[in-house]
Amino acid sequence: MQPTVTVTRPGANGGQPEQTNIPNPLYQYRFTNDGFRAQYFTGSQAQAQITLRQPANVQTSRNDEADRQMRANYETCRQDTFALFNIPDFSAFSSSAFQSGDAPTSWTSIESIHNQVHGFIGGSGNPQGHMSFVEYSAFDPIFWLHHVNVDRLTAMYQAARPGLRVTPQPATAVFARRVQPGDVNDINTPLWPFRKLSGSYYTSQDVSTASSIWDFGSAYPEVPASYRGRPESELRDFVIGRINALYGPTSVNARLKRDEVTTRREWICHFVFTPAEVGGLAQLDIHFNGTNGYMVGAGSALGKVHYTDQDKKMLVTAAVTLTDALLKEGIDIDNPQAVVKYLRASIVWVMRKVPSPTSYTLLYTY
Repeated sequence: MQPTVTVTRPGANGGQPEQTNIPNPLYQYRFTNDGFRAQYFTGSQAQAQITLRQPANVQTSRNDEADRQMRANYETCRQDTFALFNIPDFSAFSSSAFQSGDAPTSWTSIESIHNQVHGFIGGSGNPQGHMSFVEYSAFDPIFWLHHVNVDRLTAMYQAARPGLRVTPQPATAVFARRVQPGDVNDINTPLWPFRKLSGSYYTSQDVSTASSIWDFGSAYPEVPASYRGRPESELRDFVIGRINALYGPTSVNARLKRDEVTTRREWICHFVFTPAEVGGLAQLDIHFNGTNGYMVGAGSALGKVHYTDQDKKMLVTAAVTLTDALLKEGIDIDNPQAVVKYLRASIVWVMRKVPSPTSYTLLYTY
């Protein structure tokens, strides 16, 4: 959030260390080629000379608003992140695509939580920031920090649940790749456009274990390379300990265990929608006691500049965990009658939608 940062660099006098202020590389990106910007961007994005976050207009980011939304949704994101590690199926863990008959454990996903961060930073107003769009988000330097964390959480999941892999599912178009009806993606599907030095494409098989990251020269405090060569069970125990410490509920008997059982009753707001129907970034906010009351959390789906016919048929699932919010409101989460009574009287959902480039954000509430 700071425009400049202080760094230490070799000085002109024999390379002695000296401190200097430089533009913060994570703050924003400034476009330097007006021709490319006009060619590859549309609408307000074509006018923006810098990457925008929760923008007030095409020239001004509101980093304070992005920060406020990240903080307001912290507790819900923490609970949803903990819930990820209770999902017993890698496909459900990784994808927000709705499947009829899904169990509550698959109502959230790492993709869904990932979408929330895009929405909190990019915004759902008019105009929207770069992080709100699939095609534009990687221009904001915060994208790269965000996706490193997605990679970290995936490695933690693989360590906590060794042996789970990508399972075959209907193919979807990614980047410019075209798919035909009946096409299937599986663990050996080429991950176009990412190639190995040999020229062949990477596949999900190449990154199917937590230890895969070490072969790429990276590691995380929660998946340290010092466990290379040690039994898989030792890494699993260590990672589960870190999951509980970072994301687990305060109740000890609700922690992730070796037998993968949690005992706390959880209350979840589950919703399914079609992002292409909403248009732009679709964000659904959950409140208690009116839209000016307690902001519990939000679920999002990234917007696209151009929606395909396949997009228009795709149902996306997301969830907001209500449990800690209910506890803060003094509601006994183990008393279903009390919880249902409170929710019927208090819960409000808000769908944020930008219907046209010239209109303000509309709030559809229920």
